[in-house]
Amino acid sequence: MVASLEVETTSKPPPPAAAVRTLEPTFAGWMRRVRDAFVRLLLLVAALVLLRVVWHFAMRDDPHALLDARTESDLVARRDYLAAHVEQATHAMAPSDSQFAGEWALVTLSMTSMAAANIGFEHSDTVPTDLDLVARCAELAQRKEARAFDAGRWGDDPIDAMDGASSHLGYLGHLGVILEAYRLLGGTDPKLVALEGKVVAALTTKLAAAKSGLLPTYPGETYVADNAVVLAVLALADVGRGAKASGNASSGSGAHARLVGATLAQWRGKLVDPATGVLVFGLERNEPRASGAAWSAMYLGYADDAFVREQAKALVAHFEKKAFGIFAGLCDRPSCSGGGDVDSGPLVLGLSPAATGFAIALARRTEDADHLGAWLATAEWAGLTVSWGGERHYAFSPLVGDAIVLAAKTARAWDSRYSAR
Repeated sequence: MVASLEVETTSKPPPPAAAVRTLEPTFAGWMRRVRDAFVRLLLLVAALVLLRVVWHFAMRDDPHALLDARTESDLVARRDYLAAHVEQATHAMAPSDSQFAGEWALVTLSMTSMAAANIGFEHSDTVPTDLDLVARCAELAQRKEARAFDAGRWGDDPIDAMDGASSHLGYLGHLGVILEAYRLLGGTDPKLVALEGKVVAALTTKLAAAKSGLLPTYPGETYVADNAVVLAVLALADVGRGAKASGNASSGSGAHARLVGATLAQWRGKLVDPATGVLVFGLERNEPRASGAAWSAMYLGYADDAFVREQAKALVAHFEKKAFGIFAGLCDRPSCSGGGDVDSGPLVLGLSPAATGFAIALARRTEDADHLGAWLATAEWAGLTVSWGGERHYAFSPLVGDAIVLAAKTARAWDSRYSAR
């Protein structure tokens, strides 16, 4: 009995069941927690995807409303975003020795001015604000830092040496577009009016002396797209001047009409790729690329409507593609292969954001609602429109992207209704 009692008093009682579950987690319990976390993550992703889809359909452009001039509030909100941030384009030129940063900063100013003028000719009540914005772009474009990329390549300044032997094409063309937008919106500042005359005269002299119908952008580099900007400037310079003062740039009349027409005739004979029917990229890179051809056609819309329609048709026939069967756009090359660069932008299954963005202008010009809607829908998927404080822009786009798409989606002819006042 004694021994039995000693055993009972020295033995330990079993731990509570709860303690056993806490100290000894089972594999099944761990798997349940992993599964629950995965389900919550999956639901979160599904909710975000659904929100993105709903947001896309809520914010996407209606091509018919755009063609019918029923989207003024959207266009003004996007213009106001550019107006609030356009000075940042000059900051984008840092470091000062970056050629590409300087080019795209100037393109931002040029495209912003084009967009403002397009909106003004579509909606007359916006003109005072449009004109103020273009005047700011003109002032920013004349700053030393805005000219540095071009001056660095040529070895002299594009304004100070405007009448010299250097073409300064990459700078003077875009400055000319800005100044024509200012003039035709009714701008009267004597300095800007005088500068417009000087730029047009210099470009006329340079192009008339170019036997090939092309001027070099930089020494040893000749690109069709930059020359298309010059033709746009010369055609616009005739608007409101000469016999058909009320006509637009496509009327074929005026002091520069013969030069523009002769140059385009040379291009048709020598610079159109026979396999695709689109303009080649340049003399040194004699290949068809949609990023260059769509850019060229976008600017040539101010000079030759028929040429634009030909280029639009050829681009769709040889470069159009739907990525994943959903996202419509233009490949940079007919094969939809190869890598992207500063001109095409990063390629997605061959699709070029630059080519697609410029092509929006061609769909707008030709009133092709199907392609206009499809390409703007792709831009919306890639960019994600956000609105805040009366401004609207693409959340995932640089400033130049917003400027290009706004200029493209509003592309139209300019006339002399405001400059004649």
